[in-house]
Amino acid sequence: MQETHKESTAPPVYRIVLTGGPCGGKSTAMATISDLLLSLGFRVFRVPEAATIVITGTGLFPVGLEEDQSRVFEASIIKTKIALEDIFYNIARAGNAPAVIICDRGTMDTQAYLKKEDWEVLLDEYGWNVVDLRDKRYDAIIHLVTAAIGAERFYTTENNTARTENLAQARDLDFKVLNAWVGHPRIRIIDNSTDFQTKIQRVEEVICQIVGTPKRKGIEHKFIVEGEIPPEVAEELGLKIETYNVEKTYLIKGNNSSGYDYVRRRGQNQTYTYTHSMLRHPTTEDKDIDFAILERPISGREYVTLLKSADTTRCTITKRVQCFLWNNVYYQLQTIIKPEIALTILKTEVEADQVISFPWFLKIEGEITRSKAFSAYRIAQEYQSSPKVGPWKHNSEMYEAYKKIKWPAPNSTEPNEKNNQPEH
Repeated sequence: MQETHKESTAPPVYRIVLTGGPCGGKSTAMATISDLLLSLGFRVFRVPEAATIVITGTGLFPVGLEEDQSRVFEASIIKTKIALEDIFYNIARAGNAPAVIICDRGTMDTQAYLKKEDWEVLLDEYGWNVVDLRDKRYDAIIHLVTAAIGAERFYTTENNTARTENLAQARDLDFKVLNAWVGHPRIRIIDNSTDFQTKIQRVEEVICQIVGTPKRKGIEHKFIVEGEIPPEVAEELGLKIETYNVEKTYLIKGNNSSGYDYVRRRGQNQTYTYTHSMLRHPTTEDKDIDFAILERPISGREYVTLLKSADTTRCTITKRVQCFLWNNVYYQLQTIIKPEIALTILKTEVEADQVISFPWFLKIEGEITRSKAFSAYRIAQEYQSSPKVGPWKHNSEMYEAYKKIKWPAPNSTEPNEKNNQPEH
């Protein structure tokens, strides 16, 4: 007899990276969100920027160092980050209240300061791999775009003696830092499309979503697309794509559960991370609130244990995911490979009033954000009970839902032309 899954009673510890180009507002955001989280009952731990500690302590700057010395210098910064983060994490785990660790930059920021070959040598020399440095350590990445992009008149390095970049250098560094994090499952980009005060408020909203405040409508969007990105297109565009596989297994619902639980195994280059997620429908009259998703990283051993409580009425969903950046928006292209239903979904998270400029090289067929027929939860049930597996358009429920959301307007074919969003 299968055991019904019981929710973990251990208080959660969230690890969040604030990153971005110089003069993006990290220091202000760090102080503001610390006050917010404390008011919400979280203990807050603030990890200082390791690079600033090393630079001010040694008097050395990465620019101008010889290659061997540069690798040692950057490796020392990564080691300092890891040591500080682990100390704070262990203290947080020892407490009996939920906690948030806010990291002023993270391990992958270092990649932005090295040539590709030097970064690969560094990983090899110190026995590190990208999945461990990027995915296993952090729950979310918040990238604050430098003021050098969109708010140039406010750009300054006077508030940090370790920073010397001019406008052009700051823009280039911002892109390199953001590109270094491509592949992480949860990246939010906070640009300069609003005034600074509103920019910080947008960071607060993202933080609230991460730590379990009910998710507001209009943030996450999903679209049906025709196929994945061909390698030749990615190469021609110089598009960095990180690809990984995800296995999603739903668990038996508890007696008092208002939602459902699932576990995920995420793998890249034979290295895996594991997550336990709990979706809950809050008891509220607020029409803007949809649901809350509480997530926590788990060990491989705990993952195997939780699989014993798998819901046998739903099949495991396996996806191949391509992550990439386009026009400063982070996208995930998810192709369901088990069951084999030939379905590819484009997923992105943007602010509620932000217009999405779609990648011109993707054929968008329609938005399915609010369609239950295309939810993984529904697909897992539909294809567990049906022995026939084939293209999703052969499924009557999914095809009827598709006819209601199908976009009649063709996609643009020019790189600089924006795709039209449908009228609602």
